[in-house]
Amino acid sequence: MTEQIDFKFRAFVSYSSKDRLAGTKFQRDLERYKIPRAMRGRVTSAGVVPKRISPIFRDRSDLEASEDLGQRIGAALVASRSLIVLCSPHSARSRWVNEEIRTFKRLGRDLQIVPVIVDGDPAIFDPVSAPNGAFPPALLQRLDADGSPTGELTPEPFAPDLREMQPDGSGGDGSEYVKLKVVARLLDVSLGELTQRQREVERRERRVIQGVAGGMFVLAVAATVGGWLAWRQTIEANARLDQTIDMAARQVGTAGQYESRYGVSSAVIKEMLRSAQQDFSGLTTDASASPRLGLHAARLGLSFAEAYEDAGDRDGAHARALVDAEKQLSRLSSRQWSLMEHLGLSTAPSAEDIARARLRLLAAKARQATDGGELEKALFWLQARLELAGVWARSTGKSEWRREAALTLLRQGNVHYEAGQPELTIAAYRAGVAAVERVLEESDLASYREDLLRGVTDLAQVLSESGEHRDALEQQGRAEQIVRKLVVERPQDTETQLSMVMVLTRLGDAMLNISGNQAGAGAKYIEAEGLARKLTASDPQRVDWRRALYIVLERLGSARFQLGEIGSAETAFKEALDIAEGFVRLAPGDPRRLYDAGVMQERMGQLRMAQAQAAATLLERTGLFSQASEMLERLVATREQARRNGGSDGKIQAYHLAVALLTLGEVQTNLPGREDEGLGLLARAQALLEDLTQEVDPRLEWYRTLAAVHVKRASHHMQSPDGNRPAIAELERALAIIRDLRQREPDNQRFPQDQAELEQQVAKLRVQ
Repeated sequence: MTEQIDFKFRAFVSYSSKDRLAGTKFQRDLERYKIPRAMRGRVTSAGVVPKRISPIFRDRSDLEASEDLGQRIGAALVASRSLIVLCSPHSARSRWVNEEIRTFKRLGRDLQIVPVIVDGDPAIFDPVSAPNGAFPPALLQRLDADGSPTGELTPEPFAPDLREMQPDGSGGDGSEYVKLKVVARLLDVSLGELTQRQREVERRERRVIQGVAGGMFVLAVAATVGGWLAWRQTIEANARLDQTIDMAARQVGTAGQYESRYGVSSAVIKEMLRSAQQDFSGLTTDASASPRLGLHAARLGLSFAEAYEDAGDRDGAHARALVDAEKQLSRLSSRQWSLMEHLGLSTAPSAEDIARARLRLLAAKARQATDGGELEKALFWLQARLELAGVWARSTGKSEWRREAALTLLRQGNVHYEAGQPELTIAAYRAGVAAVERVLEESDLASYREDLLRGVTDLAQVLSESGEHRDALEQQGRAEQIVRKLVVERPQDTETQLSMVMVLTRLGDAMLNISGNQAGAGAKYIEAEGLARKLTASDPQRVDWRRALYIVLERLGSARFQLGEIGSAETAFKEALDIAEGFVRLAPGDPRRLYDAGVMQERMGQLRMAQAQAAATLLERTGLFSQASEMLERLVATREQARRNGGSDGKIQAYHLAVALLTLGEVQTNLPGREDEGLGLLARAQALLEDLTQEVDPRLEWYRTLAAVHVKRASHHMQSPDGNRPAIAELERALAIIRDLRQREPDNQRFPQDQAELEQQVAKLRVQ
């Protein structure tokens, strides 16, 4: 019955992921083996003897990540005539290897199972009595007519041992003998005849080789000396070229980071990059003719594209560099390789090197699409990148390719985050983190732990934003463990220390906002502050290190402000404000720098307002409100400048300006003689917010801030003798907004509290 099936695969190779290297090599040995010519075309019970034993299906997927064998694996088993089981204690313990054996037996092909020992003892595995047994239990289980185990065992099979024989007689049968024995089983031919034919082939090949070698010996001797000298010169020249271009690429990449590290103007950086492109173009002048230079040109183009992106390119240089790199890679992928290149006598880039460059290209195209708001296209490029990394991971078994696949999953999470899809974001981040963890199990490298750190911190952030606070706090704690291990491994690495600062700061935020652990958060902030000060002291020109210190000081000051420690909060706020305003002087039109300065101006204004509320005398209170007003006027000016330079973030900048106007208006309505000015500021804030709430897909926070404007106007009216009626009208407008928000977000706990407070104020005013 089974012999009438049109099998797609000659055999299916089953093994544990722990035996991946042995499985890969054995399958390749089988597929490369040429059947002796005298035996080809013979008809046996296995069909017509072919030229090669192929195709052979080898499961290269990570079955441990699935709940069952899956359709692909099941279909491959049905389409395979034989099942080769590589037996070892690892495969004997593998649920999936055992399930593949049972599935094959249920097809009625017990006699077509070929066991091969790669490790362990030739005995059935038992975790207690035979933990080193190589045979999976399913291999010896009898099945009834329904395919269920009967509890009876078959005798232990005679299986060839793939391990090489040792000089003392120990070891196995050796790979060559095992290969011939398995081929004989698959073809249903005599092992003796196959080995005899193989020896005849080898003798014939030796005679041919000896004859050709004798005839070519004299010519070879004459050509070898000259060829060797030329080859050495070529290798040395190519090595120097490789080093030069690699050095150029590193310098280009470093230039793109000068803005974030040292605050160099993006215009200056782009001018540097344009000049460098002209200088380096001479290195790859013949890129279209030489495949090696073509790869270098593509890699340089990608380096320039990435550097332009870091510099905030808006004049198309980034896109042009990407197009040039893509053209070079397409030319390399489609070209025909010469015989000399195939023989390794002419230097040409390997397919793996080209694939690495294509990975960079796909990542750059995905970032380009994301920046342009084309998120579906970005996901398309990332899926292509994931598939390319997967192909090379399966074919080479290298952890670097599995790492690239894991990083691609994390990048997909970034795109889902930009699209406002929290569930898909969390799922992608979790998958990416799990994939990085699997890579770390194979290769415990610090660079892989850096990948894990980025994935865990991104996951923690989106979990916190999605309301999964406990999980977010746990992930932040995990990030701390990872970065502390990295610091121990790289005590002199400043980038790792900077990561430590940011992780401690985020952990402090989580402890404060999620669990309310003020003491624990304060300790994390203080430790982060010490590290940031150490970094800035080592190089005061580093903008990224000073910004890390700015962030820590802002958090530390805010935490102390909440605890009522006004003096220490003010000290932290003042230093952070000095740093932020220094950034603005360095890059006057940069919206990011303006935002940082505005945050600290707002914090200082809030601190002065709190001091004014607690002032003992009217004079002191008025003076503090005046100081708050001066600081908040600076804030409004900063927000207005940021709005003018905000670009695509215009709506966000408008909202920030509205909040600044609201805060300044509240202060000025408390200053004698400036009440009308304060009301005018509140009216400006109201107009901005009303425009924003008319936008497509407005944010709920915009509505809530608009309600706050009405509350502030009501507070001003309540201070006048006949102000109850206009105050009630303003509060009613705020109530209408909050009630509408409750209907939109019934699970949001802020809105019921807001509504209760407003209703209480209205009721109190109605009684008066």
